[in-house]
Amino acid sequence: MEGFDWSEFLPKDDVVGYAFMTKVEPYKDTRTEEQKYNYRKLLTQTMKDRNYRAWKEAKKANRWDHDRECYLDPKGNIIVEPSTLIVETLIEQLKNEDEEREREQTRKAEEEELKSKKVDDGIINTTKEMTAENLTKMADKVLMAKELEVDSKSASKSTMRSVVVVQQMSQVRLKKLKRKVIAKIA
Repeated sequence: MEGFDWSEFLPKDDVVGYAFMTKVEPYKDTRTEEQKYNYRKLLTQTMKDRNYRAWKEAKKANRWDHDRECYLDPKGNIIVEPSTLIVETLIEQLKNEDEEREREQTRKAEEEELKSKKVDDGIINTTKEMTAENLTKMADKVLMAKELEVDSKSASKSTMRSVVVVQQMSQVRLKKLKRKVIAKIA
């Protein structure tokens, strides 16, 4: 928002960059195996009860499919006969799905971390001498990378405006830092 004073919500001392963007940590399941098992057992019992009610209703409505030799729900989906459902098999299936979901989340988090590390490693060259000119170039590279990062993400207009305001504040702070470094070197 133009003309809005952010200083009361975001003091200039606390400006670090992306004040409105937080790192999203993947969900970590802290339950014990027994708690997980009991929860899965509850889910499977519910699934079995729903299936039984749907099967009973389909049988009462006489929705038998002669080609597939099974009952169908109102939408035409196959309903498994309740006596063929085994609770332990369903629990094992839920466990496998949970483990696959956790592996996928871990893989995505590692990819994001690796991607951000590659960007950061390429921007700042620590082998160069820390002169005012080199610091200025590195700071410009950081700002350009951050702008590209914001442009590449699809964010709402209000979020984009907030990020731009924070970037502008960061640029002002970075310029002040450049001046201090130049003054110390000179």
